[in-house]
Amino acid sequence: MSITLSPDLLKAAILFTSKEDPRYYLKGVSIQATLATVKVAATDGHRLFVARVCQEENTEAFSIIIPSETIATATKGAKYPLALSKLSDTQWRLGDTIFTPVDGTFPEYSRIVPTSVSGETAQYNPEYIASLGKANKLLGGSNAATIGYNGDKPALVTGDGYKAHNALAVLMPMRSAKEDWSFILTAAMGTGFATSPDPIALAA
Repeated sequence: MSITLSPDLLKAAILFTSKEDPRYYLKGVSIQATLATVKVAATDGHRLFVARVCQEENTEAFSIIIPSETIATATKGAKYPLALSKLSDTQWRLGDTIFTPVDGTFPEYSRIVPTSVSGETAQYNPEYIASLGKANKLLGGSNAATIGYNGDKPALVTGDGYKAHNALAVLMPMRSAKEDWSFILTAAMGTGFATSPDPIALAA
């Protein structure tokens, strides 16, 4: 069995893999092949990346997790699609890199992908937001992504790069306590600023 995968798509996917999570199966990219369609997915529990890749020919169904380190090595300097093929029961090849798939079961991620968004704003980890834009750029788009706000539920993410690769991302909102903004304003700006009828006018 053999399929081809875009190196840019794989580079974008590994941005969403876990680096330190003890759940080792999150430290790689899931490849699920059925007939002529391949699903590429990666998640760290806070972000999810999913792309659907159409193959020109039917492929045998299989499911593996490629280690992040393997993808980083195989995609370094790669400009053309990389062939993924099975060599034996324990070894696979991605481009010129031979590897052993992660021994684990990738989470059933489809259950967290929302089918709609509410538009209600939420708070998100700024580092995660930056990674969404970086992924969009790796996929050939701009350095920005569009977030479909969904309140305290998972948000959908897209962009011109994501669309070009039949991909999307999901971003989980932060669960944070309410801030005492009056205290924060007073601490930073001085007594009386937070209680002024127009703090902006005082700063003018």
